[in-house]
Amino acid sequence: MTDWDTFNKNTKDNPPRELYQEAVELIAPHSLCLDVAAGALVDTKDMLARGHRVVAIDSNPSLLNLAEQVGSPSLDPIISTMEDYEYGVERFDYINAMFALPFIAPEAFGATFERIVQSLKQGGVFAFHLFGHEDDWYDNPMMTFHTQAEVEKLVEDLETVKLKEIKDSMAQGDGSLKHWHIFQLIVRK
Repeated sequence: MTDWDTFNKNTKDNPPRELYQEAVELIAPHSLCLDVAAGALVDTKDMLARGHRVVAIDSNPSLLNLAEQVGSPSLDPIISTMEDYEYGVERFDYINAMFALPFIAPEAFGATFERIVQSLKQGGVFAFHLFGHEDDWYDNPMMTFHTQAEVEKLVEDLETVKLKEIKDSMAQGDGSLKHWHIFQLIVRK
């Protein structure tokens, strides 16, 4: 079992993330949603229960088994990295990227983020997390971290519905404590 398999096993019964719950209230019924790095499909299952259609992408092949267990014709699971996925243009009404985008390598982050935003329909909502420089994982060169000013610059062409910075020690998916430096964002195109 990979670390992500363990993470999915440990989080599959969690409630949907608070940021997601706040953002999903902003979208119309029967929307087309994208769940980026969908993991254990926690938020995906909630979107489906609300009547939305969902494209769920994740690089972990276990996504297909998890999606089969969900058994919804409104779910399209796709094995892909965030960097390689073909997002399209003005395709999605809602994009959900909970604790996902920081795992994009710094050299690929800008182009990937731009492609994600391009795939959002006009008026669409995008909820996501970014990590700050005070995060325990900051020394990982394969991850992307931002300052407050960089976050603001990143979303300057979008309507910011929520931008909240959090610095706290909290549990990870495996239950161990970690110091998090998080930016929670909800933006509208």
